[in-house]
Amino acid sequence: MALTFCTAPVLDLNCFDDPARPLACAFNYPAVALTLGPARWGELRGFYLTLAQNRSSKVRRTLAASLGELARIIGPENAARDLLHVWWDAMRCDEDGDIRLKAIEALPLFVEALGEGRARDDIFSGLVKIWEEDWLSRSWRAREHLVQVLPDLAGSPSHPDCMHSLVLKALEDGFGTVRDAAIDVITRICADRDTWAVVFDRLRRDAISLAYSSSYRKRMTYVALQQSLVSLTQENTFVVDDTNWEVLRQLADDNVVGVRIGVARLAKAIYDQRTRSIRYVPQRITDLVERLRRDISAEVRSYVPSAEDIHAETDGAIPAQSRVFATFSRPPSATNRLQTHTWPNQQ
Repeated sequence: MALTFCTAPVLDLNCFDDPARPLACAFNYPAVALTLGPARWGELRGFYLTLAQNRSSKVRRTLAASLGELARIIGPENAARDLLHVWWDAMRCDEDGDIRLKAIEALPLFVEALGEGRARDDIFSGLVKIWEEDWLSRSWRAREHLVQVLPDLAGSPSHPDCMHSLVLKALEDGFGTVRDAAIDVITRICADRDTWAVVFDRLRRDAISLAYSSSYRKRMTYVALQQSLVSLTQENTFVVDDTNWEVLRQLADDNVVGVRIGVARLAKAIYDQRTRSIRYVPQRITDLVERLRRDISAEVRSYVPSAEDIHAETDGAIPAQSRVFATFSRPPSATNRLQTHTWPNQQ
């Protein structure tokens, strides 16, 4: 009976007489489509398009959540023709933010199911447009979730303009959780630089502009990003990158204590990394640490090694194994222990 209801045109006129029926149909549509198979999607298509016009929040949330699975079942051609506009409708929903979140959660599977071609390309270009048109401005959660799924989207490395634009917007976002999501994405793509070389190189250049921004939150974002990248591997090129190193030296004298604390944490991370992996510590590292040790803020000073540690480790007096445990011998005071990324929620 349920299948007859869905496919018989004479009953479509009365399909919404029962208020509970649209939601039940929306929930069961993927199962029905799977039972019939993609070859018989034409029998379900008309009612689905009618159902997609329903303005009930529950129905729209259910349809948005199932878009990826339904697209996988009915195939890329059917999905591009009949489901793409449902996804855009959910992304442009103003009445219920959960509808948009469900559409974003479905995005990785949906994009994969669309396959290569114009429909997938439209998704990537449209994401930038939706962000620029402020459809996401009311929900920092939507922006955070969208940024988090970007590296998981099929074909995303072949859309570097979209990836670069969206991650950069997230780096400059007014909410700290969105900026944190952007840092995590950059760290992920850095770990696979052969795939993401174009995107990563663009973002690395853009990050420099954050360091010179008049907004201290953007300067803190730069420092947090560099610390995340430094922690990736034991062998890091930061210390020989003259551009980044000059920026770090300037930020060590920043007028905002929070920025200098970030620099101190980063300098300590670089210092510890070098002392763990090799006996030689470049002079520019010890100079920066010594400079931070003279900071007027006790909080800043609490995150850098003591003079005795610097001289002993520079001279190679401490065995390699001891140097590892020395990292934990002088924790900051309880009042000064900060998270790696601690963001105010707004600019």
